[in-house]
Amino acid sequence: MSIYPIEPDADPMAQWCASFDKLQREVPDDVLVLPSHNDCFYWLHARIERLRQGQDKSLARLRATLAEPRRAVDVFGALFARRIGEDDLGQVSLATGESLACLNYLLYRGEVKRELRDDGMYWYSRT
Repeated sequence: MSIYPIEPDADPMAQWCASFDKLQREVPDDVLVLPSHNDCFYWLHARIERLRQGQDKSLARLRATLAEPRRAVDVFGALFARRIGEDDLGQVSLATGESLACLNYLLYRGEVKRELRDDGMYWYSRT
């Protein structure tokens, strides 16, 4: 049973989480994985568990950060192990997309709410 009890078609983050269950169910643990970057590896199921644990830690930090209202760009520090500089638009774009995926995942689960303010930005906070 998945630790992510959201329907797989609910949102992209839920789909990503559900894909872990499918991979563990359908792909043998000792298969040789040929990723698009970094080294090849065995023991897929252990790698999936590390990914799950990392995502759970990131979401816990995000929940804590949302004690006060924040925009998607304000939660980078909670989600990423390094500074995302405004001068690197490619990284800002990727980080914003991942932040929104995490925020929308928590929004769908009912753990956060969002408010469209007069500045035209969505502000997220815990429910």
